[in-house]
Amino acid sequence: MATVEKSLAKQPNRAPEKAPEPGNQKHSAARSMFDPVLVKPALIDSFRKLAPRTQFRNPVMFCVYVGSILTTVLWIAALSGVAEAPAGFILAVALWLWFTVLFANFAEALAEGRGKAQAAALRGSRRDVVAKRLAAPYKDAAITYTPSSELRVGHHVLVEACRGEQVDFAARGADMKAATQAPDVYAAVRGTSFAAPIVAALLVEDISAPDADARERALAKWTSAAHDLGKRGRDDIYGAGELGSAPETVAGQTNK
Repeated sequence: MATVEKSLAKQPNRAPEKAPEPGNQKHSAARSMFDPVLVKPALIDSFRKLAPRTQFRNPVMFCVYVGSILTTVLWIAALSGVAEAPAGFILAVALWLWFTVLFANFAEALAEGRGKAQAAALRGSRRDVVAKRLAAPYKDAAITYTPSSELRVGHHVLVEACRGEQVDFAARGADMKAATQAPDVYAAVRGTSFAAPIVAALLVEDISAPDADARERALAKWTSAAHDLGKRGRDDIYGAGELGSAPETVAGQTNK
């Protein structure tokens, strides 16, 4: 049933994340394009980028770079009286060519500086998310709570139920007991697959057949009965709230 599928909610087995207070967030003001903090390093880098290996990465500016060198050589020759054109004219052309190369280097260095500043600001304001790292690549392995910044390639992480506007309700999906093949033996289980039947069992009490009106009435009934978790009102983590936590409900009888 579509209603039940949409109501497969994330199990509330941990405290909701708390939104950061506005006063505690650090917002760096947008830097001006010609901020001295950015301009000074960019000026130095514009000369560092005159290395042939760096210039060769940009074919267009590399041609201008070679032309600047050749024009400078011609100007030196003109000072000795060898060149055909006046030395002053050749010097003016050489200066314009060198200015073009340096200005291109400066613009590139300035853009790189702004990008690095923005990246540094994002790193400074990010919140470190804690992940459930698995000791082995299967869900029943031992779990270690690890900051996301410490995760590396090859680490195995337990990814649980998604969040979003599709979540209608939440139900207990942790510390559950399920029957095994052995008589009178119960195993500890967890996961959304065990939370979903609790919500489905409650909804099916009011929806005996496909009926849009009955669906809306059932959703309204259990929305008002749900235990609100997380932020006040509906949210993308717990939906309208938790169902099945009271002893008198079907979920309470199931989750002994």
